[in-house]
Amino acid sequence: MNENRTNVRETIWGLLGGCKQHVTNRKHWLTLCFLLVTLISVQAQTRIQKVMIGGMQYDSSDASISPGKIETGLTIALEATKKYKLIPNDVRDSLLRLRPDTLSVLMAADYIKAELIVFCNVGRIGNLVRSEVIVLGGDGFIINLRGVGYGVTSIERDSTHEIITDPAVLSSLQRALCVAFNDSALYASADSVLQVRPTVLAAVGGIEFKEPSKDLGVWSLFKEKVPASYDAAQHIAEALRGRDDITLIDLDTRDSILAKARLFMVENYNASTATELNVLSAFEVTHLITGSIERIRGGAICTIAYEEITAQKTLKRIKRAESVINVDSKAALKDGMRDALKKIFGEINDSVEPSR
Repeated sequence: MNENRTNVRETIWGLLGGCKQHVTNRKHWLTLCFLLVTLISVQAQTRIQKVMIGGMQYDSSDASISPGKIETGLTIALEATKKYKLIPNDVRDSLLRLRPDTLSVLMAADYIKAELIVFCNVGRIGNLVRSEVIVLGGDGFIINLRGVGYGVTSIERDSTHEIITDPAVLSSLQRALCVAFNDSALYASADSVLQVRPTVLAAVGGIEFKEPSKDLGVWSLFKEKVPASYDAAQHIAEALRGRDDITLIDLDTRDSILAKARLFMVENYNASTATELNVLSAFEVTHLITGSIERIRGGAICTIAYEEITAQKTLKRIKRAESVINVDSKAALKDGMRDALKKIFGEINDSVEPSR
């Protein structure tokens, strides 16, 4: 048994045993107990625990994901917490080679004095990276913790246009560890570039162009609803990129997910269908950002809604905002959407400048 995985109750009584015969006042006794428990709690929180990788799963046909990237990501993700430290695989293997016998994963962890064992599964679809971690700990490694995290990438190599996943692998592993340890503030004291927290996985749904009544003039936006709706959906994805509470997949990744169910050429000017919600939900997308544009006298109303996909594969509204558009143009539509997005989410990505 690893001696670092200490029975707290035995430790407390061991420390109290020497003082027991000298402390007779009940209040003093209770105060001493409280101080000792607090001290042990603080020590447990500040002590660095050693972690061993028990196994990795990944798609070997995906050149953008490799064991080296996963190990590097785990090393940074664990050490950034200031609570855990990864035992490198080469160190683990060199120690185990000294043993003449074959050890199980649990026996190996005890042998190299690891206090936690982590198993991870990292995969990618489009620009989305998903990481799942399972952490074993406690005496006999009987405690089993699980977490899933997401990261997106939008960078590629200039020369080959090869996707670079390293930052997304790291952030997805960090978020998975936050969930596993049930600590959304796990990286609150890390360097600013490493400060992440768990996110919900969201996609952009349809931007429905509602047909106007016959007594209203037909806007060019409605005549060109195919490119206009795509531009609008793209604008939402860009405006909300990089949020710390939502991992929003881009349109290409969303369409790649839908294509897995043979849903090709999904039109952005229609409301999301039940079939689309089923497919997105199967890929763990839990939230949708939808919209609509509807003609009124003197202009149009742009509506944006932030919604949750329910267990029944319907949409439950979380927030909704409107903005009036007075000009028949794509630029005016973007400005209206930007105004509605700010009403819902507060800050949005300023790299997408308003047209005016």
